[in-house]
Amino acid sequence: LHDMEGKLRHRLTSGNWEVLEILGVDEANKRVFFMANHSDSANRDLMVVDLKGKKTTQVTASGGSHRISFSPDFAHYVDEFSDFWQAGNVAVYKADGTLLREIEQRGNPVVDEYKTGKLEYFRIPTEDGYDLPAWWLVPSDFDTSGATKYAVIFRIYSGPNAPTVVNSFGRFG
Repeated sequence: LHDMEGKLRHRLTSGNWEVLEILGVDEANKRVFFMANHSDSANRDLMVVDLKGKKTTQVTASGGSHRISFSPDFAHYVDEFSDFWQAGNVAVYKADGTLLREIEQRGNPVVDEYKTGKLEYFRIPTEDGYDLPAWWLVPSDFDTSGATKYAVIFRIYSGPNAPTVVNSFGRFG
């Protein structure tokens, strides 16, 4: 938080995660709503912090990606949620995360209608102690014995602040 002259007053957040987007400042209740990869580097979580930087809370449930649209007074929001395995849903919540009404349940039309491969999300440990997020999509009849050979397509790591693994339906990288 900076004053009007640009001088740092105090830090609002800290932790082993990134603030991805500031959604807005609720001046009436002295808090800031923002998106972060708090629960996992592949997720997009709705967070709130008080303007003193004393209390940071994850508002949305862990897992997946949330796209949030707030009411002008920050009393309610619409959450468009999805994850790797489901197209997700759209719902209206109170600012504290209390569900008010589910608007749409999208399900997973691809998996429901067709025989598809199996997507698995996992983490790869590195020498420096950071676990890299990764996923793979294998055939539904994947042979784990090693007797069958499969073609592999790799996408390389694109660097910090440019994730290629995002826990969102249809956005695998």
